[in-house]
Amino acid sequence: KRCLFHSNISGYLKIATSPGDIFLLGIVSSPAQVALYGLAKQIIAPLALLLTNVQTALTPEITSIIAGRKLEQFKRLVGSYVVSALAAGGVLATCTLFAGRFLVLRLSRPEYVEALPVFYILLIVAWALLIFAVLRPLALSLDLLKWDNVAQLVSIALLFSLILTGRLDALALAFVQLA
Repeated sequence: KRCLFHSNISGYLKIATSPGDIFLLGIVSSPAQVALYGLAKQIIAPLALLLTNVQTALTPEITSIIAGRKLEQFKRLVGSYVVSALAAGGVLATCTLFAGRFLVLRLSRPEYVEALPVFYILLIVAWALLIFAVLRPLALSLDLLKWDNVAQLVSIALLFSLILTGRLDALALAFVQLA
């Protein structure tokens, strides 16, 4: 029951930071800030899709390994996954970096150059999430999602403090995602 409770809470809390991030930015910030953040988020979409696919593949495997108490197999899986995610994710992040810079600097309007710092931060976030994607199914299997929920609550508190102080813009929202 606790695991079900925490996994549901985790899902609801993530709505505030994504996809609710653009909604909240649109309410309290300018259309230009929404456009900058939206552009940066669209450029990292391939990494976000890869993360979703990886989580879908890893969750049943890790759950099965942990349920069978096969800790050595789990250590090997984590080790090989982290190395692969660092290498392949790094190559993909680098390609995304160059493609994103090219798109923004060469193919978009000059106003969108301000999206580059937001893009860089969101790219780091996507790569870090890809590397640590192996930990969420582990937390789910060990009923440790409460700690993920605490981290989500801290991000939401940070987000709302930025809203209340009038400092929420595209760059600040990217830093909330990084937090």
